[in-house]
Amino acid sequence: MNSPNGKRQTVNTFWSYFCARRELGTGVVVSMSLLTATLAWSQPLPGSLDVHWNEGAPDCSATPQNALQVHAYEPQTFILRQSPCANFEANFLYLLIGSDKALQIDTGAVADPKEMPLAKTILELLPDKEHKKLPLLVAHTHRHLDHRAGDPQFASLPSVQIVPIDLEGVRAFFGFTNWPNGIAHLDLGGRTVDVIPTPGHNQTHVAFYDSRTGILFSGDFLMPGRLLI
Repeated sequence: MNSPNGKRQTVNTFWSYFCARRELGTGVVVSMSLLTATLAWSQPLPGSLDVHWNEGAPDCSATPQNALQVHAYEPQTFILRQSPCANFEANFLYLLIGSDKALQIDTGAVADPKEMPLAKTILELLPDKEHKKLPLLVAHTHRHLDHRAGDPQFASLPSVQIVPIDLEGVRAFFGFTNWPNGIAHLDLGGRTVDVIPTPGHNQTHVAFYDSRTGILFSGDFLMPGRLLI
């Protein structure tokens, strides 16, 4: 459906995806309003958020701590948090593993592998397949530097593909022909991740919906903070 208001259409596309309507036997219509709601034909795997995230320290030099904190939400879903002592952004990053490939969502705010051993950590988390590490796709919620500074750590690694950061590159890679309308699908092997255009915070912004866990990885599209106009 075409709309003269591109922003209105983008919101409608996003909302209709998560508020999918289905008719029950009596004609009652149920709207799924939770972002983590499962689709009608699947149930998300449970996971754990029983973790205390690193809070940094008033004097980081006097309080040594790991630059990267890793939490297994479930065996094939990892949440990585960059230490506030490594960078004030303290980004959360995500690794989703399928049977054929894995998806890394964002690479954070620190480029130096000595300060932030992101690629090394991800490789250690990846399972082997046919005596090699599972292929990895590195994607971003958007192009702001604090979400992609770690990209160079992956650039020379075998079986790693990095999604371009410019809008045309994002559109072409995921196959969007009518941006920001439509939804792309990443098949990781037994695990589908939907890629949803959500421009606003940044023109390249996308959100990722994981069918395995029922989690929406929203980047900076949804966050507790002030709206600056």
